[in-house]
Amino acid sequence: MELQGYVNVARRPHRGHRAAQDSLLTIPRNAGRRIVEAGAAIARPLLGTDRFVKFCKERGLPIDRDRLLRLERLGVFGPVFRVRTPRRNARQMTIPPQNTNNWFAYRWAWDTTRLQRPYQIPDLRDRTQEAYYSIFQVDHLALVLSRLTLQLNLDGFMEAAEPIDWQVDGSRWLQFANAALGDLRMHEHRRALALLCQFISNRYYPATQGDQRTIQISHGHASDSWIVVDAMNWDWEQSARQWNPRVAARLFGLTATKLRNAYEALAIAQAHADPIEHWYQLTQFVMVRQRQRLKGDALRAETLRAAAHMLRHLYKDLYNDELPHPNEVGGTIITHVPELEVRRDVRRYLELICPDRVVRLEC
Repeated sequence: MELQGYVNVARRPHRGHRAAQDSLLTIPRNAGRRIVEAGAAIARPLLGTDRFVKFCKERGLPIDRDRLLRLERLGVFGPVFRVRTPRRNARQMTIPPQNTNNWFAYRWAWDTTRLQRPYQIPDLRDRTQEAYYSIFQVDHLALVLSRLTLQLNLDGFMEAAEPIDWQVDGSRWLQFANAALGDLRMHEHRRALALLCQFISNRYYPATQGDQRTIQISHGHASDSWIVVDAMNWDWEQSARQWNPRVAARLFGLTATKLRNAYEALAIAQAHADPIEHWYQLTQFVMVRQRQRLKGDALRAETLRAAAHMLRHLYKDLYNDELPHPNEVGGTIITHVPELEVRRDVRRYLELICPDRVVRLEC
């Protein structure tokens, strides 16, 4: 019998605890609305509920629409924002919104990033509303599911010497679950981390979608019954030139310590999830469309690694300092192999870690 989770004993916060909290991200007010109004969903669009469920299942997370709604009602995981069908005919909300069709202003859309704020959550059969999620929320969702998922080895009960008191065992499991709920509701760091990644995605996400030689920039027109992502005239290079990293820093109250802690959390999460972590020096040279054919945990690690690299780029722009590679955060590198100066030459780097006589990559 295995129970995932642990109990946190409630204590009065002390000075060290407050200092630790000051080094973690918090969720800005109306973060979801700020993301939409800034148009920060072009390079990496937000996903409606069904598409988000599919995205998560492909990455090994056991989730469905019903469980997403239940987690939202429990106040531990929710979308970036919700929309409802207007009572009168109205054209879809564009991202970024225009002055005449900003659904937030008409209260047809509302921010859901602060789950403690009461708002109506529809039941499973209600399709008059839609919720939109960020792909970067898979890190937080994996944490929530691990804390609220009970795994039982039934064969362990078969050899029990005494009758099993299911009521006692069930009460103990619910105590663990309630303790986990309280913990998940209290801490904003992992939820805020996903929102920060979405907010900066237009600038940094395309740079993470490459094989050390080229990058992929995807944008275009996408729509559903509620929203339209209008990116036909969006130019990533022009957007990158106009990008001001201090806008994100002000919105999320970033400091070097907060951003470094957020980066390290994602770096460790992707390394822990990735079954081929120790091959990262090789896989980073594999074409993106080939890496997208990975399955389960390995594919989820790709998403987390991209998010970590985005934070790494943001840290460089803000503080002019280079953080270690995401796969080199969890340990101490005494001697870099290949040497750091070699890494500046992509072809030389590839030659050293992947000689033709050992393996061939599709380029």
